[in-house]
Amino acid sequence: MMTRRSVAVVLAGACVVGVAACGTDPADRTWSDAFAERFARADPSAGAMFRYWLPGGAVDEAQVVREIEAIADAGYKGVEVAHVMDGATYPVDPDRYGYGTERWNQAVRAALEAADQRGLQVDLTLGSRWPMAVPGLDVDGAASAKELTFGVAVIEAGGAFDGAVPPPEPRTYEDRSSVDGVIETDVKTAEPVLITAAAIRCREDCSAEPLEVDLGSNIDLGTEVSRDARLEWAPPDDGTWVVVGFWSRGTAQRNDAPFGRLPHLLTDPEARVVDHYSRAGTDAFLEYFDALLDEDIRRRLRETGGSFFEDSLELAHHQAWTPQMLAHFEARRGYSLLPYLAAVARRARTRPFSPPPPGFAFTEAEASVAERVTRDFEQTLNDLYLEEHVEPVMQWATSLGSTYRAQPYGEPLDLAQASAIVDVPECESLGCRGSDDWRMMASGAAMGGRPVLSSEMIPGGFGGSLRLAREGIVGLVNGEYALGANQMVFHGFPYARWPESADGTVTDSAARWPGFHGFPSRIPEPFGPRQPEWQMEREIAGYYARTQLVLQEGTRRIDVAVFNQSLDHIRNPYPDGSLLESGYSYGYVSPGSLALPTARIDGGRLAPEGPAFKALVIVDQASMPVASAERILPLARDGLPVLVVGEPPHRTPGYAATAAEAAQRDATVQGVVAALLQEPNVRRVSDTAGVREALAALGVHPAASASETAIRSVRRATPDADY
Repeated sequence: MMTRRSVAVVLAGACVVGVAACGTDPADRTWSDAFAERFARADPSAGAMFRYWLPGGAVDEAQVVREIEAIADAGYKGVEVAHVMDGATYPVDPDRYGYGTERWNQAVRAALEAADQRGLQVDLTLGSRWPMAVPGLDVDGAASAKELTFGVAVIEAGGAFDGAVPPPEPRTYEDRSSVDGVIETDVKTAEPVLITAAAIRCREDCSAEPLEVDLGSNIDLGTEVSRDARLEWAPPDDGTWVVVGFWSRGTAQRNDAPFGRLPHLLTDPEARVVDHYSRAGTDAFLEYFDALLDEDIRRRLRETGGSFFEDSLELAHHQAWTPQMLAHFEARRGYSLLPYLAAVARRARTRPFSPPPPGFAFTEAEASVAERVTRDFEQTLNDLYLEEHVEPVMQWATSLGSTYRAQPYGEPLDLAQASAIVDVPECESLGCRGSDDWRMMASGAAMGGRPVLSSEMIPGGFGGSLRLAREGIVGLVNGEYALGANQMVFHGFPYARWPESADGTVTDSAARWPGFHGFPSRIPEPFGPRQPEWQMEREIAGYYARTQLVLQEGTRRIDVAVFNQSLDHIRNPYPDGSLLESGYSYGYVSPGSLALPTARIDGGRLAPEGPAFKALVIVDQASMPVASAERILPLARDGLPVLVVGEPPHRTPGYAATAAEAAQRDATVQGVVAALLQEPNVRRVSDTAGVREALAALGVHPAASASETAIRSVRRATPDADY
């Protein structure tokens, strides 16, 4: 007799067409009464939210109340209050309407009070914009965002160097302030701080871009630099050499990512981005932001049950850096970064979101070394971000009785590990560039026991404003539901009126239909009662609430785990659709998520309290960290089926103090993998075409099947039911 209930929830288009308890007496309803009642009334507490675009403090409190009530009447869960003014293409007086002014705080209080009256949740963006920034922060100080940069001087054959250590190209920036609404600009230059000087032999004549050098010839000259940053040095041979000055400096980035072209100030003085890899940067921001929250705001935030929200890491730099990087790197990776600074050095990126180009080029053999050192460097950035930034922000939010919702991507980050740590992990329709980004984050969230994986839903993407009908938006939402998202935060709900210009020539005009838009037409969608489709909104919000209620029940279960060690957006995802077409669901485990305490075996399942993976697949992974290999072997010995597809791992992704030590680590991986392949529940297959058959032979079958190969299933498990 069944003691566990199997609940099939079939979703089609924008309506729920069936909720059934399979194999149970219809009169026996005690197991699902609470769920059925919430489902029937489309409980908003499980529903979607809006990013609420407020144009600074240039708002009327009564209008804020009306808009919060409109959102509540439509059946939505709540709002994320965000200071968004990109739509204002004219100067707005920051001393009257800027972020953190009394007018802004009063607008936040009004939103909180109205939401509390209607039972809505209110989340609050951390700061006036993103990335995190502090008004008036010293660009050259310890807490500001830093970058690694460099300057080069060529020494021709037979020559010598005598002069100042080569400086980098200057980073100038506009330091803007507002006087009676009029912006005054002073051009300044970030002050570089010398990390070290080095000499490196050119492969030929050092005329290429990037410079082609012999990495192994690197000679550190840091101890030979005088106090006034001068250096005398002669090459040891007749080759062409370069003297390189490696410098750290503040990026001077404003918090108006990604474009940095706002014609007005968000705050006065203007805010500069903090160091996301040091406790000094995090503490500077928390000290500033904490001082903005009076007791009334703190109390109401607790009462509305919201989160503090941090957007994606849209940092602008040559190469991310932090003042203690050399010490952090050596402590974590076991060797000095100094001989390899050329391997990680970068030039300025050409456009937002594009990777910064390399500063130097190497031979094929040395390029492999540079790649491995870069991996270690990026792993260190991952570790520092989670330890020095995420953990203290979470602790601070907890101290206020709140949670921390964040988009942990945009820089080198283990998405699964970060999603397991952040209270409420979030991706976005523009940020999760492929479906497997979502699968990686959903797997990590499930392993970390995080019940909600949020989505910043931007229907239509850049330039798509007002181009999608509701059924098109629902279709986009369904696609993300199928991949693991279970909370939509729609981008966004605009305040009704435009802010007044500093000179008074532009005032609100309700005639500028459909009202204020936080991002003009660049980023959609301006939801709200000024849109004709809003008359349908309660039915649509009900669909989101019912679907999300199901998708937030219990714990996400996933059939198969795929090992992947990408940092930031997923590379080399599972290469074909055969698993999905066969009905299998799959997710990802990473080096970081495999190190979690939940990564254990019970009944042959990996992470039994979470995704309960039935098998692990390792696909064409030439490299694998020693720690991951040594973690997978005992998992297999405890009963986890493992498939090794194609080439088995035979080296580590990182490097070591010497080539010999790196080779020894590679040999360790080879030995552990060889032992793994001897286990009776481990199979090797030549390519992914053989994965389905091998899984079936190991007794691993999909949890769901469908007559159509395009169907995608999501399974949730509670103590007494499967959904």
